[in-house]
Amino acid sequence: MAEFLTTQGTSHNLENIIINASKWLVLICPYLNITENFLQRLQDADKRKVKICIVFGKKELKPEEETKLRKLENISLRYYQNLHAKCYSNEDTMIITSMNLNEFSEKTNREMGVLISREDPGDQRIFQDAIKEVRSIIGLSKKQKGGLLKAGEALFDYLNTIANKDVTSLFSKHGYCIRCGREISYDLDKPYCKECYFSLPESADTSHVEKYCHSCGKEYKTRLNYPQCHSCYQKSKGH
Repeated sequence: MAEFLTTQGTSHNLENIIINASKWLVLICPYLNITENFLQRLQDADKRKVKICIVFGKKELKPEEETKLRKLENISLRYYQNLHAKCYSNEDTMIITSMNLNEFSEKTNREMGVLISREDPGDQRIFQDAIKEVRSIIGLSKKQKGGLLKAGEALFDYLNTIANKDVTSLFSKHGYCIRCGREISYDLDKPYCKECYFSLPESADTSHVEKYCHSCGKEYKTRLNYPQCHSCYQKSKGH
């Protein structure tokens, strides 16, 4: 479930978002003046080949600020004049906050934020809706001089995929065998573990009744052609 953050909590979790990024990292902030600590964290992420996209606004970057960011190999810097939102996200966790990515906000201002996890069933729809807005902001922003790096293009394509895919199929890292309840890969077309699949009676068809929901693992009368409980099915359809 979403968690409320104070100024210190926002700063702490933002650092963790950068540290724990393994695929991509999006930092959306109108006023940009990255501290040395956050710069070092971005440098570490860059070494891990994390695709980094930073969207800023209100005023152009100071030359020294752009110079140090341009040294990162996997970064896409973009400008959006009407930007006022502050959102920081990796592939698993997101912060929507009032805090700018600068030392003044971090150490002087009194800020608020909300931490959202894509792994939490209660946050999945929020996470996906926020990613749609992130995708829109990136799409409307302008690339800085030097061009949009391939890393940025790939990241935008990935965000575009996230925003349009079914929530459950995108964010669930694992599913459950509808017969034995064992944890398996999430795939609505293949909701059995190998052992249970090959042990199915010859007379079994798509309407054969099983015991567990493929999405949440709870006991529920499921079938191959309806492998989710009612609640998970409704969530996957956005109801």
